[in-house]
Amino acid sequence: GKSVVIIHDLISLRKKNHSLSAKYVSYCMLKASQLKADYIYISKTTKRVIDSIELFKNCKGYYFPNTFFRFEEIAKKNTILDLGYILLVTGVGDNKDLDGALKLYSSISKDERLPLKILGCGNAIERVKKIIDDHRVQSEIEVIPFLDLDDVVSLYCNSTFIWAHSK
Repeated sequence: GKSVVIIHDLISLRKKNHSLSAKYVSYCMLKASQLKADYIYISKTTKRVIDSIELFKNCKGYYFPNTFFRFEEIAKKNTILDLGYILLVTGVGDNKDLDGALKLYSSISKDERLPLKILGCGNAIERVKKIIDDHRVQSEIEVIPFLDLDDVVSLYCNSTFIWAHSK
């Protein structure tokens, strides 16, 4: 099948950016444009810049909006409540350090601990539950499954605080 390139931004095309990763991303975008690959852009600003520098001029573009803007729109309509829980936004990759986060959480005295909701574990919920079992705080933790964006925003709006943990 035909390949497609996803363009988040055009920062790597700046002449001042000499890192190896920036050069690689630039090469991939320029090569995809040359090969007339379809492309996906996540913001209308990115699309305007693509058009102004005539990148991908003979290619078909698709707009897949960054969910941040939709998130913000939904949040403005939500009532913000403090329902007395911590929302831990993480994952199970090595850079996320879920085990380290749970060590910190379990170090808080039980009478001072708020319930914890863990969001962002994707398909690894069973793996996360095994990690939780090692910390003996299972009764205070809820692992959130996949949710639609409205429900995710509601979790953010109703938490006492949001904890984004990584190494």
